[in-house]
Amino acid sequence: MLISFIMALLFLFNPSNSLKEEINSFLKKNLSSYKDFEYEIVQMPENFKEVTIEKTNDFSVNGSLAYIPVKVVTIGNRQTRSFITIRLKLFEKVLVASKDIAQRENLTKDDFRLKKVDITQVRGNPVLSFDSLSLYRSKISIKSGDILIKELIEEKPIINAGDVVTASYTTGTVTVSTEAFSKQDGCKGETITIVTRDKKQFKAKVIDSKHVNIIE
Repeated sequence: MLISFIMALLFLFNPSNSLKEEINSFLKKNLSSYKDFEYEIVQMPENFKEVTIEKTNDFSVNGSLAYIPVKVVTIGNRQTRSFITIRLKLFEKVLVASKDIAQRENLTKDDFRLKKVDITQVRGNPVLSFDSLSLYRSKISIKSGDILIKELIEEKPIINAGDVVTASYTTGTVTVSTEAFSKQDGCKGETITIVTRDKKQFKAKVIDSKHVNIIE
């Protein structure tokens, strides 16, 4: 057991070149969706003599820890399967706020910069490009330096509370239209509440910035 423990420590602090190459190759393949990564080995299999990385789909990442599947030959020459535990840093180019953004403020490209950062501990789905950014607004306030995640934004409404819209209702082949007021913000395809000039209230589906279809 003492020999095994010493060997494990040696591998943790100075893994063989062949193992380093195997791990690097394995991680480059399995983490190819990220811009870059860093890692350190934190735990080797117990009682090992030889370790070979398995070409399986059992690789998993849980937060900053990842588990590489390996075949192990123990000191007693028994073959078994295990994992090398590594601590990861995953880097991606993401949008980072360059100023404070208020709740429900419309987003622009000038509000953010692209920056390569460690996203291992980020809770949520980072936004990776400026594409379609102008179609969104903030759900809550965003601080300068915050990584922009999809959970912090929402589509900008194309109809705002108080807007005048044309509300249509179709029954059979007959369509009736009337003027109404929106009682809430709404994006295309969303259902909002409207009220007609004679004070009747309906639910309506947003078609565009000027038209809704009454559904109930």
